[in-house]
Amino acid sequence: MIRAYYLLSPVFMLLDWVLDLNLRVAGLADPGHRALYYGFLIACVLLVWRVPQTSQLVALAESSVNFFLLIAGVMLPILGHAYLVDNPTFGFAGWPQLVNFLVTGTILTVVIRRSARTLPSC
Repeated sequence: MIRAYYLLSPVFMLLDWVLDLNLRVAGLADPGHRALYYGFLIACVLLVWRVPQTSQLVALAESSVNFFLLIAGVMLPILGHAYLVDNPTFGFAGWPQLVNFLVTGTILTVVIRRSARTLPSC
């Protein structure tokens, strides 16, 4: 499931760039920042594809970063920092951001649960 999720990243990128449907990196409104993040995602895809054993670790790291960006994108404007209030690259973007929260949160939960199963019982 995790490998398929990352192998679909180019599809998410095309949906974003061609149809302006930002479902994968909804925490970043600025196209330049999203392009950088998509570059990071392509690196994740290559790593997961070439070294499948890293899938869980890659998913944990990337999903955590993505989740942080989503939370920061919503919370920073609410906190009222002068720079961020006037900065259109942050803020709640509506349903694409909710979809991104759900997808990223699901992947993060799956990775954490799988990792927990490998730990010895107390």
